[in-house]
Amino acid sequence: MKCIECDIDNKLKDREANSGRCKSCGHPFAFEPTAMNPIKFTDPFFAKVLLKISANNTLFFTEEQFFYFLEKRLRRQNIVAPWVGWLISGLIIAIFVPLLRWVVGIPLAIFSLWRGTNSQKISLENRKVIAGSLIFLGVCLVIIAILLLLVTSTAIDFLRFALCTILGMSSIYLGIIQGKRTQKIVQILATIQPDRAREWLTRWIEVNGSLEKLLPPPKIEQTPAEISNEISNYSFDRALICDSDEIAQFLIANNFHFEHNCAVLSVTGYPQSIFATVMQMLRRNPDLKVFSLHNATPQGVILPHTLRSQSEWFADTTATVYDLGITPKQILKQPEISVFRSENLAEEAQNLPSEIKAQLSSEEIEWLEAGNYIELASFSPAKLLRIVTRGIANASIGDRELSESGDSGNWSDEDTSYIYISDSFG
Repeated sequence: MKCIECDIDNKLKDREANSGRCKSCGHPFAFEPTAMNPIKFTDPFFAKVLLKISANNTLFFTEEQFFYFLEKRLRRQNIVAPWVGWLISGLIIAIFVPLLRWVVGIPLAIFSLWRGTNSQKISLENRKVIAGSLIFLGVCLVIIAILLLLVTSTAIDFLRFALCTILGMSSIYLGIIQGKRTQKIVQILATIQPDRAREWLTRWIEVNGSLEKLLPPPKIEQTPAEISNEISNYSFDRALICDSDEIAQFLIANNFHFEHNCAVLSVTGYPQSIFATVMQMLRRNPDLKVFSLHNATPQGVILPHTLRSQSEWFADTTATVYDLGITPKQILKQPEISVFRSENLAEEAQNLPSEIKAQLSSEEIEWLEAGNYIELASFSPAKLLRIVTRGIANASIGDRELSESGDSGNWSDEDTSYIYISDSFG
């Protein structure tokens, strides 16, 4: 394992001889992969993850964003699913044991790939790749069957042709079917849990010092901040209201509010020290555009309605409310995003207000009541910033097009009194 300070490679005996420190510079190692089980990684790996999530130390990130980011990368390098072993066994039998090739080897390989497309432990992207592999294997088997037909002269040759054809068509069929249904398989956090990721972060900070770009949990500051009259008389063109303090904190820390002339607040009142003042500033703008940014959860889908219907927000104003968050509708149309599931959220969805359910399709309600969810934190900081920036830009483009055409088009929804930015997220 290389030292992150001097880049000198230290073998296990070197680390043991120096009490877990670099043999050259004496810098301690935060992690010892040989003592980790079942997840194993090195200091350089962890440093690379931190560098990647912060976009080379240019972006702030939350602890939850780090958890999702790390979990994805550990999933790639640590999980060896049982179906992989079956696949290898099947291929070995097919290659080296001709007598069992068509009755054991190839069927086992097909079965293992089918199991892989149903695995909740691997990403949606990889499940689709495995489904494509089933189709590819099936096409190869059909080609082999055609070649066998050309040389068929005995009953055994015909049996081989028949078995190869059946297996090939079965593999193609399974690949097509699984490719269509793979987005319905929910993701599970199979490698680590948030507490474990937090322990590793703490250990890293103990050894290497504080992380400049890691945001602490949002603080509740009840004492109002002093704001000059010159600033308080100013107003924003836009307001972005988040359904979590952490996402609001993330956007503010990365100067989103400055770059887009956009006030950033959370629905729970973060940041508390300036919340009341900012709301007064927003209400002075008759042309204010309000964007709701939320998770695909029961509480998340309520947010646009809350902003439009409640007097403490924008019910009595001329502000236009845009839905910039993740919705079940988007996910149902965008199957490449991994979906997670929670029993607690399934219970929450059962208790959604009737006025919210009236705005959702039966498929969206079913999706929520199954406990499905997607969090904004599961997107990398850089990607989430791009998505939100593009969403605000799309709203401006849509407004100009509607103004020029004089038509409400597909942007408005008369039943909801707020506007959807897009049918896709990201």
